[in-house]
Amino acid sequence: MVCCIALVAGCGGKSDSETSDQEKLPTLPVALRYAECSDWRKGTIDERRGTIRQIREFAGGPVGSSQGIQKGRVMDDNEAYLLIDRNCSKRYAVGFRLYLLYTHAAAFAGTKVNPNPSGKPGL
Repeated sequence: MVCCIALVAGCGGKSDSETSDQEKLPTLPVALRYAECSDWRKGTIDERRGTIRQIREFAGGPVGSSQGIQKGRVMDDNEAYLLIDRNCSKRYAVGFRLYLLYTHAAAFAGTKVNPNPSGKPGL
């Protein structure tokens, strides 16, 4: 009985190797699909970094359109941070959606493999 409980308790839990920086970083206080440049401007550096990682996970997910393209293109987190920060600094960009800025740029300059940068973007 104790052995069964130990097995059940061990299932579904995350190991230390599965715990990523994404879980430790806060994100902007708005749903990803609604996050705009105005939210980006109000966010802290850590919230911005966490949001970039969220967008990368979304954009790099399964595409399902063909066998040749199985996952979406992604950008290096540092490059994405600088791209979004540069675009969101414009007055006319307050309503631009962050994920659209990212995915449009990644379609041209992104890579097929999810990068896992270790440095802090924009610093």
